[in-house]
Amino acid sequence: MGAGISRFNLGRYEEAVTALSEAPEFIERHLYTAAAQAHLGNQDAAADATERLLRLKADFNLATYVMARAIHLPEVRTRLWSGAERAGVPLRPPAN
Repeated sequence: MGAGISRFNLGRYEEAVTALSEAPEFIERHLYTAAAQAHLGNQDAAADATERLLRLKADFNLATYVMARAIHLPEVRTRLWSGAERAGVPLRPPAN
């Protein structure tokens, strides 16, 4: 998991996908896979990873995740946010 996230954070998306493919079924595996695949232009694979993420946590949203994980580095947040958005990951909690 750590190797995949580290590679993602460095913008090495293909390497991230490879490393994450060996990770256990955690939210982060599918979140970072979805974002990496979206950055690579693999929209079907990104959508599949998003679907797996939402099966694990149906109410997932990126804003809450970023805050909980204290992701403060702008370049890391931008990579994750832009990739997740392209992959169809919910970005914010639903409005009540």
